Amino acid sequence: MVRLFAAAPLALMVALSSGPATAQTYPTKPIRLIAPVQVGGMDVTARIFTPKLSELLGQPVIVENRPGAAGALGADAVARSDPDGYTLLFATSAQLVHGPLLNKTTRYDPLKDFTPISKLMSPVEGVIIGPSYPFKDVGELVAYAKANPGKLTYGSSGRGTVLHFNGELMKLHAGIDMLHVPFNGAAPLVTEQLAGRIDVSFLGYNSIKSLVEGGKMKMLAVADPVRSPLLPDLPPITDAVPTYRRTPIFFGILGPAGLPPAVVTRLHDALVIAMKDPGVKAALERDYFVVNPSTPAEFAKTIESDRALTRDIMARIGLQAE
Repeated sequence: MVRLFAAAPLALMVALSSGPATAQTYPTKPIRLIAPVQVGGMDVTARIFTPKLSELLGQPVIVENRPGAAGALGADAVARSDPDGYTLLFATSAQLVHGPLLNKTTRYDPLKDFTPISKLMSPVEGVIIGPSYPFKDVGELVAYAKANPGKLTYGSSGRGTVLHFNGELMKLHAGIDMLHVPFNGAAPLVTEQLAGRIDVSFLGYNSIKSLVEGGKMKMLAVADPVRSPLLPDLPPITDAVPTYRRTPIFFGILGPAGLPPAVVTRLHDALVIAMKDPGVKAALERDYFVVNPSTPAEFAKTIESDRALTRDIMARIGLQAE
């Protein structure tokens, strides 16, 4: 279970008794929001909403890049920080779901070492093919794959990544066989798909928008059970594969374990207002992010359920932590 309080009874009593005072006084100094990536990565997204968040909290929220080990170094630094609300983590499913399940050396436990505050957004992802393919929808792609088992390839940004797992889920739920071709990142995957050497991918629309609009790639469906309000003309993948459920990429904010409930509430409430601000929401939607702030409990449940789904896929394809 995700810990929202310190385990010791005395610490719990102190946290509860000091809650109202903490809510009234927090924050009294700048807050560090650790983005566990190089400058120019997911931190760009954080910089869209942090000005509004700073305004609401009355203190600067400073985005600090802490890259290394696919985000594990930054996440671990937050997990080991003081639970006072002044060091927070801007994380993705890579740090909370896939990385810890695939890497035995990860020092933190996503379910025990953090206090979830809110999931914030998810990118629109979909089923992508090149322009030379005749498929009009996912149903036609599935029919072709069933008639030609093993002939189609699908690319990912690496073994054990979200793109890999979503391809395996497509194979499982559609009852088809495609050859997985892993790459070292999404950029070489896009290059090879443009050249016609990869048939299918499961990329985020924001990364290929210009290619789709230029007719160089085609998005057959969004990888969700319902139509996306950001791409309403595209059907959901479940129209053709009703049982399909992806392992989504999500972005959210957490603090270290033991964060006082009053601080969690203060941060959560401010984040919800910031994310729903018309200017912030419009800027994120222009980058094809669905803004969907959650409660702390909902965020914890998302992490748990996505980890369970990922463990199941790993077992099915024989992928083990290294």
